[in-house]
Amino acid sequence: MELSPAVIVGDGRVGHMMKNRGDPGDAMVRSTSELRFQLKEAPGGGPKSGPIYLCVPNSALKELVEACPPERRQDLVFMGSGNLGPFLKQFGLEGNTQALIYFVIDKLGHDPVDGKTSLDPDGLTAVTGKWSGDLAKRLKMVNLSCRIMDSNKFEISRLERLVWTCATHLVAKANKFTKVGQVVESHWSEVEEVMHELVRVLNEQAVSGSVQLEASQFYERMKEYTLSIGHFNTVVKDLEFRNGYFYKISQERLAKGLPDPCPMHTKLLKKVKAVK
Repeated sequence: MELSPAVIVGDGRVGHMMKNRGDPGDAMVRSTSELRFQLKEAPGGGPKSGPIYLCVPNSALKELVEACPPERRQDLVFMGSGNLGPFLKQFGLEGNTQALIYFVIDKLGHDPVDGKTSLDPDGLTAVTGKWSGDLAKRLKMVNLSCRIMDSNKFEISRLERLVWTCATHLVAKANKFTKVGQVVESHWSEVEEVMHELVRVLNEQAVSGSVQLEASQFYERMKEYTLSIGHFNTVVKDLEFRNGYFYKISQERLAKGLPDPCPMHTKLLKKVKAVK
């Protein structure tokens, strides 16, 4: 299966998998300075074109984008979940390749576990943009599904993932569960309540012609997914790109003397001390 030799940024679990199971011509870099040098000098015969997979926390994206020469920025592939829309717009990268990762890797070097369920038998991982085909091939090589989508369908999937992440992990954390799947048996109604708040806000925020989330089977599909990766650790982090998006909207409404559109979400964020 022919791949385009790539630059892989980040040596965490996803980056490690991409490099070890990828193309022999791939190059891995671990820092902004290494990326700058790699793209300028292509040491050791490294790729001078092709995708640049950003397998890093969202907090590291700004300096990496700024380190990338303007003529190569169209090759940046954003692998992180969360609300990247405002960030991408800031740099004029809205049309770049973006991926939604629904597989999990427990530890460095372990095999990935796909996010397939009875309601989503084709898997949930998705990609859109220029390098969609390359990423789909790479994931297929490690027995992972990947759906190639147009931008509108991808946006719906992105919003679904954002809601799932912000609600499920938050409820799990608030109830002192270490594994995300523990919420399903006794606290799923609470998860659905938070999800409903977030979905309502997203649909209210959508401008004319924008995509909106459909309620049809959404909660049940996310429940099935939670069960499929139930052993995954609970984390509430990366606030700017996740829960912080909704919390900011809540604060803006309250400052205007309006009701909080996400009262349960706000309450739980304070409970886990993610905000003051």
